[in-house]
Amino acid sequence: MLRATTGSAWTFLSAISRSPSIRIACPAAARRKRADQKGRIGHVPCENADSVETFRQHDKRCVAPIEHTSYDGCESDSAAIRQGEAMTTSARILSSLCLSMLAGPVISQVPEGLTGTLIVLNKAGDDASFIDLASGELVATLPTGDDPHELIVTDDGRWAIGTNYRGGNSLTVFDIENLSVARTIDLSAHPQPHGVLLVPGQERVIVTAEGSSQLIVVDFHGGDIETSIETGQPGSHMVALSEDGSMAFTANTQGNSVSVVDVAAAETLRVLDVPARPEAITTNRSATDVWVGSNDEGTVSVIDPADGRVRRQLAGFSWPYRILLTEDERYVVIPDARSEVLHVFDAESGEELGKLDFSGSGPQGVALYPDDRTLFLSLSRRGKVAVVDIETMQVLGEYEAGSGPDGIGFSMLQVR
Repeated sequence: MLRATTGSAWTFLSAISRSPSIRIACPAAARRKRADQKGRIGHVPCENADSVETFRQHDKRCVAPIEHTSYDGCESDSAAIRQGEAMTTSARILSSLCLSMLAGPVISQVPEGLTGTLIVLNKAGDDASFIDLASGELVATLPTGDDPHELIVTDDGRWAIGTNYRGGNSLTVFDIENLSVARTIDLSAHPQPHGVLLVPGQERVIVTAEGSSQLIVVDFHGGDIETSIETGQPGSHMVALSEDGSMAFTANTQGNSVSVVDVAAAETLRVLDVPARPEAITTNRSATDVWVGSNDEGTVSVIDPADGRVRRQLAGFSWPYRILLTEDERYVVIPDARSEVLHVFDAESGEELGKLDFSGSGPQGVALYPDDRTLFLSLSRRGKVAVVDIETMQVLGEYEAGSGPDGIGFSMLQVR
């Protein structure tokens, strides 16, 4: 693990940043997500900060493609530089030193032995990166709607479906084989679509519509909304689904609850109270255990969906951003977006098996390679995707993505 910040380095940072002529690019660690009038992510530089300690005073003016969070630290703002915000030599040194101190495990090489295509949604770029895993080459960048967040890929690797959240109000359907946008599905009647999963048969997706507090089933080929189900709670953000597609569960961030939904009957059966501001959610194949991450409490609870009983609870998180069970249900992977640590647990016992520090990187989206042990982890602050062996807890390498990468998915197709 790397988290090196020496006293002398901080002394140097403080000293050179006192010059009133220096324009310091907005630090990633002291920035908040903000949508401009088009619903896109913007960056506003923090100006004339007189010391590293005062960065936090600029929180309301600074923004970044990470939601609901602030940290300590800094990084350069390329958007400001592109707009002609001249930086002095000292400011450039400051930015470089900040980046070197805050970076987590950095292994720049492309991992060996992987084939296929990685699809990455870039929230700050409003686009999707298509990356050849064998070479690391960026083979295509395709447009999405505003604020793309979550992504799912069909098992045959042919189709990817992404949600366009705030301001986007749509789904983008990608034809991976032909590296094209097949269609955009308007969801203006169901705004702020976010969580998305494939239902059995893989011709339809089930999507949370946070703005309408509904769960909808969409034919992603024809674009038709086939079913809409009231969740009965505000802020239905993410969704989990049983293997047979009969039961769905939504994490309701504003309701502090989980809705238990009978998909076939198009009915919410019950609403279960959970610790405050649940976001991440998943379930085992049989839907007997539902894993829920609660941001305000910093916990991950394993609950019985029949009655809401808490079977197990993991603590010590700051923002358990996503929860991913391996296909064999042996391991559970949880990136903490605020502490910037990747955790791996034994799914049966709840024992923590290992963790990796990704300081300054913004770990967010997760997806697995077909071997069920190689993890793709989007690093929103660095514009990259790390590749991690979750058994050895080794970083195998990384890929270049776009700006603010979040949702990711794997396709077996080689389209290079």
